[in-house]
Amino acid sequence: MNSNFLLFTGNPLKNSPQKPIPTLVVVLLIQEIHFQIYFVLVEFEKAYTQVNIKLKPAFKT
Repeated sequence: MNSNFLLFTGNPLKNSPQKPIPTLVVVLLIQEIHFQIYFVLVEFEKAYTQVNIKLKPAFKT
């Protein structure tokens, strides 16, 4: 069994000190990652819009 599997499920041995990661912690980590991706996309959209506004007058005929 690889260590990544054990990270999320915990060690199947009863006397092991390793404990599984609580579901709430996993959910919060996923939400944090989702928020970071969303924030980057929003910032990218703002930058793209600003560049697009600046370039529009140059392409008028």
